[in-house]
Amino acid sequence: MTQFSPKAPKGLVDFQASYGAYLRQPNARQKPKNIPARASRIYEELFFNNICGFISNCFPVAKSLFPADQWLAFSRAFFTEWRCRTPYFSEIPKEFVSYIKQGEHTLCLPPWFCELIEYEWLELEVDICNAVPLKQPTAPAKSSSNQDNILYANPTLRNHTFEWPVHTISPDCIPETPETTFLAIYRDPSHRVQFMAMNAMTCALLEIITKHSSTAEHALLCLAETIHHPDPAQIVAFGTPIIDDFLHRGMLVSLHPS
Repeated sequence: MTQFSPKAPKGLVDFQASYGAYLRQPNARQKPKNIPARASRIYEELFFNNICGFISNCFPVAKSLFPADQWLAFSRAFFTEWRCRTPYFSEIPKEFVSYIKQGEHTLCLPPWFCELIEYEWLELEVDICNAVPLKQPTAPAKSSSNQDNILYANPTLRNHTFEWPVHTISPDCIPETPETTFLAIYRDPSHRVQFMAMNAMTCALLEIITKHSSTAEHALLCLAETIHHPDPAQIVAFGTPIIDDFLHRGMLVSLHPS
């Protein structure tokens, strides 16, 4: 039986590297020989326009804050400098976030830009993630009053802390100073992406439930211990309506242990 080498011919590897470098920087690189100019221009436009499309569609708010030529320059810098580590087109925006977060670029960006695009990516990630929905009872519990029920986090839930109020940024609302912001992004039972702004204590409670499924009372007692509250009963009384709100929104599910 003929054994085929898993390695591509050196000539093919060299051609792909050379042409790839040219496609990333057609104005600064030499086009490899024997490639028709018209066909090459089609490839140049196809690759770059696709990258621009994925980035622009994921970050509409960020895009709206810059002139078109400046946003195009951001896309070109990413296309030229970054090496994506995923074959999935849907994850190109995530790679753009990684490119910006790494900071090894010469782009002049406002201090809130990185967090804004991360927030917009989280919205897309929640929308397209393949999280398996929790098995719901016939009539899902909307109250934490059943003390035996176990709370489970919606598998699409992303609980995140930002240094800037990213959910309020728009062309008419540009923040000048940081403002610690706690956001929960999730897909509701109707498969719509939602977000909820929280305070530090509410965020900590949601984090406890997300990491360790438990009864509502146990989660609230853990919160009281975490913040060193002198009267845990107050935290239980304070937190019960909050958990009920989480349940109503579909951020949590309350199931009776089988």
